[in-house]
Amino acid sequence: MINLHLHTVRCNHATGTVAQMAAAAHAAGLREIGFAEHGPLPQPIDDWRLDLLDLPLYQAEIEAARSEFPDMPIRFGLELDYLPQFRDFYADLHRVAPFDFLIISVHYIGDWNFDWDRYIDGYNHRDIDDIYRSYYALVREAIEHRVGDIVGHLDLPKRFGHRPSDAIREEVERTLEVIARAGLVLELNTAGLLEKVQEVYPEDWIVRRALEMGIPFTLGTDAHDPANVDTGLEWAVRYLHELGVREVVTFERRQMKTVALEPEWKAAKLST
Repeated sequence: MINLHLHTVRCNHATGTVAQMAAAAHAAGLREIGFAEHGPLPQPIDDWRLDLLDLPLYQAEIEAARSEFPDMPIRFGLELDYLPQFRDFYADLHRVAPFDFLIISVHYIGDWNFDWDRYIDGYNHRDIDDIYRSYYALVREAIEHRVGDIVGHLDLPKRFGHRPSDAIREEVERTLEVIARAGLVLELNTAGLLEKVQEVYPEDWIVRRALEMGIPFTLGTDAHDPANVDTGLEWAVRYLHELGVREVVTFERRQMKTVALEPEWKAAKLST
């Protein structure tokens, strides 16, 4: 099975090099993987992303891993954290390297990094529904500016257990409509299974509604450690299969491709 969301030491908050992550994925029986390092920004705002000057080294490490594991396609990508003040930068970044895919993500509302536990107190000083309204508005803006190909970990503000009211369903619906019109892909991200929220991103009703709208899915563990390269994937594959999904999406040079969903992939690997 595929996993298009892996991080490495180059983001400064993960363990495992590209080589170590690739080796762990290969040992776990993954059919295809994608590295999606937190993309650089034109000026520093934090300390947890790839430096622009290190992009060629990151690319070279992926090329080396491709040589090491020729039977496992390895895709070259970035996770682009959308900030409105840098919207013109993303289009320029798209052209600097032969990326296979780009993930759109939102981690900041204004200057508040809402998904970092060191800033969790920010939830105590804001209306929860307002947080979600701002978040979904930023996701839609990122899509409209064609920042990437995949919408990553939708409904991320729930990470620490803060849930919106039913009024936010309208915001989700609007966001899914924008995703569908843009022809983008939604990520089923299993990282939440290891976090306080204890569920995948996005939650079940959003997944079902996206499928009703014809939005395709890809898979990602958002692993920041080689030990987590396949965390939750077996469950995620079975879950999508039970919902009637038979194909998931991968990318090559920004072109969408489909691969068969394999509900028994883990058992098949263990039996070989």
